[in-house]
Amino acid sequence: MKKVMIILAVLFVLILVASISPSANCSDISSDGSQVCHRADTNTNGCIDDNELNTFVNRWFISSVDVPMRDLISAIRVQKSGC
Repeated sequence: MKKVMIILAVLFVLILVASISPSANCSDISSDGSQVCHRADTNTNGCIDDNELNTFVNRWFISSVDVPMRDLISAIRVQKSGC
């Protein structure tokens, strides 16, 4: 039952993201001049792969305070935009 709920939640988020235009990952520059990547991009290579996204989704299921819905949607958007 828990897996069904997870799948439904992810499908819901994917439907929401489908209408949002993609944004680049690691495109922002911090005040010290370094690149700022999405929180889901744990290896900071500029891409969010399936494993990174799955980990991020699991973190969201555990605590929506740690990973808010807007960050989850943003991670999916970055992954869908490709590398």
